[in-house]
Amino acid sequence: MSGVLQDGPYWLSPTKISMALGCPLRAQRRYKLKLREKPALPAFRGNQLHAALEATKGRPDLPGVAHLTTEVREAWQFNAPPPWTGLFSQWLALHDDMAPQMAELDSIADRIKTDAEAGRRKGGAQAPRMTNDYRKAEADLIGPWRDTIDSLRAAERELLDDPERSPWEATTRSGFDEYQSSLDTAHAYTAWWHNTPADDRPEILHCERRFETLLDRGHFKLGGRVDRIDLDPVRDALVVVDYKTGSGNWSKHERWIQAACYALGVTEVIGQRPDLVRFIDLDKGPSTDTYPVKPMWDIKLLDTCRYARDLIEGPPVATFGPCGICSYTDLCFDLAGNGFQFQALEDLEQPAAEEVTPA
Repeated sequence: MSGVLQDGPYWLSPTKISMALGCPLRAQRRYKLKLREKPALPAFRGNQLHAALEATKGRPDLPGVAHLTTEVREAWQFNAPPPWTGLFSQWLALHDDMAPQMAELDSIADRIKTDAEAGRRKGGAQAPRMTNDYRKAEADLIGPWRDTIDSLRAAERELLDDPERSPWEATTRSGFDEYQSSLDTAHAYTAWWHNTPADDRPEILHCERRFETLLDRGHFKLGGRVDRIDLDPVRDALVVVDYKTGSGNWSKHERWIQAACYALGVTEVIGQRPDLVRFIDLDKGPSTDTYPVKPMWDIKLLDTCRYARDLIEGPPVATFGPCGICSYTDLCFDLAGNGFQFQALEDLEQPAAEEVTPA
């Protein structure tokens, strides 16, 4: 291993470890070189859902607490980044004007989803607002506001396509649509909770608990935060719960790293080893994946920590796996920098062609 390590225990988190294993270059740029990285819009959406679930303690039926969808709206409203926040304020005001029509559209989306899940129609279970039936109803109900909606969407697209002004990394998504989808997810979570028999619902002991623990005789400090710690009456088990957002599939190594870190962290926080780690995929129903905690996890996790440290602190390692878009993409694929060059000849010749002046 080469590179100068930080003084004291080497700090790691589940995210840092997963990134090192998935893309060592990205991990080096973020954690070793400290290069600036813009947040991703889907990650922003996930953060607001997490904030709303924290505010309701994971329980939509908690007395004296606002409805989960209300908490989601407030989370977006008070955390919207500039300069997008101005457009979002106009979007919220517009939706307040359209409240009766939006309530009817919500009802239509619920009916499409219910019918699809019951087998009464072919599509719409996961994305009812993308169906032809919903689109037709939407066109009829919000027609009077269409020009204003199109104007706001055009202004947002212009903002998000400008890397100097956009608050997020390059994206083809819309913040307005991500906001609506987060409301749909909150609504689905509320229905899922209420449809669970009261005797089968977990007893939520803790929410948003931070942890720090030393490993390998103090060589590593592992830190993070767990979303929930539950008592599961069905399995009679102590359970660590982690919320997941987005429709993508998480890799096995990412889920295992998080599960192993959370099991160790909760043991440090409450002094008791959890029996299970449960991931709640909020945008998939919700649905759950539950894993029994194994004694050998801690040994394997320590080996993984050492490997992640070596990847981050060692020499640059080219990553040619399936790469997603991140803020460092231009460093991997650029024309004149130190990155890996892969450009079409037509793109390389275009600037020279533009400089030719007709005689």
